[in-house]
Amino acid sequence: MEARDVADGYARNYLLPRGLAVVASRGAAHQVEKLIEERDRKRRKEEEKAGELLGRLEGQELRIVARGGASGHLYGEVTSQRIAEALSSQFGMEIERRHVKVSRPIRTVGRHSVTVRLAQDLSAEVAVEVTAESP
Repeated sequence: MEARDVADGYARNYLLPRGLAVVASRGAAHQVEKLIEERDRKRRKEEEKAGELLGRLEGQELRIVARGGASGHLYGEVTSQRIAEALSSQFGMEIERRHVKVSRPIRTVGRHSVTVRLAQDLSAEVAVEVTAESP
């Protein structure tokens, strides 16, 4: 959100009808300041929450049981969605699939490392221990 000078026709015919801009006035500038303050306040609150979760996640081990064969290979793979769901249930905090970074697909039994990105510059390494369940 910022103030920009644009051509009158562009503003009148494109930006204003689509609600992408408002005419600059003292009231609009004040409203933009309030919106920016609110956005910053929310971001700081989310970063505090992420920092708290980071302390709880760092160095933790997550156990996942997946269907697999006797050779140690799984009948599919452990996805970031499944890891996010397991982390959410174990830690009681919503972790989205897009925040879990799996460097290589997890298709074998054993210990794997994944990165959970909690905020823009906060991430935690979590060990995932995958065991096979007999069919």
